Amino acid sequence: MTTLDTDEEDNPRFTVEELLDEFDLTLDPAPSFPKIIGAILDERALLSNPHFNWLVDQGLLARNSKPSNGWHKMICPLVHEHTDGDESGTGIRIAADGTIAFHCFHSHGDRFRTKEYLESVGQQNGPTASLTATFTWDEPDLLLLEPERGPLPEPPLEVLPPKWRGWVKTTSEGAGAPAAFVLQGLLAVTAAVCGAGIEIQIGTSWQEPGVLWLMMVAAPSAGKSPALMASRRLIRKINDKLKGQNLIQEVKYAHDLHQFEEATVAHKKAVKEKKTPVPLPPKPQKPPHLQLVVGNTTIEALAAALSANPRGLIAIHDELSSLLLNLNRYGGGNDRPLYIEAWAAAPWTINRKNLDKPIEIPRAAVTMLGGMQPEKLREFFDDQADDGLAARFLYAWPDPPTQLPLWERRSADDEWASTAIERIWQSAGTPEKPLVLVIDPRAFDPIYRRLVYLARREEGFIAGFVGKGRGTIARLAALLTLLEWSVSADPTPSTTVSTSALAGATRLWEEFFLPHARAVFRVGGRSPQELRLRKAALYLRDNRLTTVRRQTIRVDAFGRTLDARDADGILRELEHRGIVRPVHRAATGPGRPPAEWEVNPRILD
Repeated sequence: MTTLDTDEEDNPRFTVEELLDEFDLTLDPAPSFPKIIGAILDERALLSNPHFNWLVDQGLLARNSKPSNGWHKMICPLVHEHTDGDESGTGIRIAADGTIAFHCFHSHGDRFRTKEYLESVGQQNGPTASLTATFTWDEPDLLLLEPERGPLPEPPLEVLPPKWRGWVKTTSEGAGAPAAFVLQGLLAVTAAVCGAGIEIQIGTSWQEPGVLWLMMVAAPSAGKSPALMASRRLIRKINDKLKGQNLIQEVKYAHDLHQFEEATVAHKKAVKEKKTPVPLPPKPQKPPHLQLVVGNTTIEALAAALSANPRGLIAIHDELSSLLLNLNRYGGGNDRPLYIEAWAAAPWTINRKNLDKPIEIPRAAVTMLGGMQPEKLREFFDDQADDGLAARFLYAWPDPPTQLPLWERRSADDEWASTAIERIWQSAGTPEKPLVLVIDPRAFDPIYRRLVYLARREEGFIAGFVGKGRGTIARLAALLTLLEWSVSADPTPSTTVSTSALAGATRLWEEFFLPHARAVFRVGGRSPQELRLRKAALYLRDNRLTTVRRQTIRVDAFGRTLDARDADGILRELEHRGIVRPVHRAATGPGRPPAEWEVNPRILD
């Protein structure tokens, strides 16, 4: 690396190459020198910040870590409280003025915020941040003000068996796709080959099917398509077997149909000649078309495919928006309720005027996997009432992956992986006689109670997501159990969900899928309360208010469309989000002083 010495000259000069090399920058195809110099100045301010260098010296932050939306990934000082010591899910932002913003997505994040983090640094004799002495504000919820999703945790791949973990990592690096997307594809395929062929039992009265819906959220060319291709390779052997079975059935059907036609001719001839005809055999029925994957299709065609493949199907879409944004647009009909029922593998009864009779499907198990561009999220949420469709998806919105040089990329062992998935496919039963996987209700009860409590504190789309979390964790636990078995020497899968799989499923949902869902719902969600909070916060920021009263919110921000109670509720929630806090002033005259809130100056930056 070039060493830049600015002390020996009054007016030091450096080449562009020296500056780029010093700060590990690269030129745009069309260089923008103000952009380059701005990046250099920001980087120099960061490298000269004592807090940043202290983190590097403590091994809590890599000097070459690349920020996402201004956030650097770091190790939480309370990492010992994280499940299995997980080091992901924590970020820090150091502004040019030296102020610090800290956030941890783990369970202690609601009590260990920026103020407590700075205090812990001081207790370790670390450098004093510029606002430590007066920093009494909670870190404001800037997602109310900004469209960015904020820092999000990486998937805890440790929940997978080592061999599957290695397959996900190698596939991710080789395809240039985020590991989160590859993991989603693995989970979707595992669910698809099970479908209604497994039954997850918690106690004696609660059953779940092997169905998952997973959505990859990312901009174009961010790795969705390579991850979907990797998912399709996992079921290559199954598809080949189904194609072979279809060919055998079609040949047999053609042979039987030919014999029936010849028998029909002979029968008619005998009747015509007034001879006793040989009884006709039954007319052969066209065999069902066996398949596992469906694409863009009508609900009638999907029902026909489910009738032929009763265990279930997987719908794979590069762009889920093409499906989801059109569910309400069927010639005056509505396919949304049918898809919602498919998540639960519930029965279908389809009545349409173009059908001679209703289509009856005893168990409609449909797993879904596909991508969604961030700018489509708002259209997706605007397009629907909160009927629970969005709450059924497991979302991942990862950072773009680090791209390895092409000569360093390795190919994953897809032959082994597709064989392991085929093994799970062969072990699953039928809807009438499924493979039953039992979860100990005593082990599941603490998870159930925690999520019931959490759901009561939420509202809007995220409340529905948390409400579905209990069943989703059970499904994930069963699928992880089958993935554990797929790499074992045991000839048959266990009928009991393993303790490690239940712990892994809980961790995967709570520490990865839940924060990613929060980001998706905050950016795209249309919760009325969230919209009101955003509108109020933007009003405070855009008008650069330093204090605010209830009357200001009710009259100026909302044009008298709220009553006093609603305005108080918004201010209380903004206080919880770190945007405002009450001002306590002594009365200067008769009566109570007017209620007033101070606005966090951080939102005005």
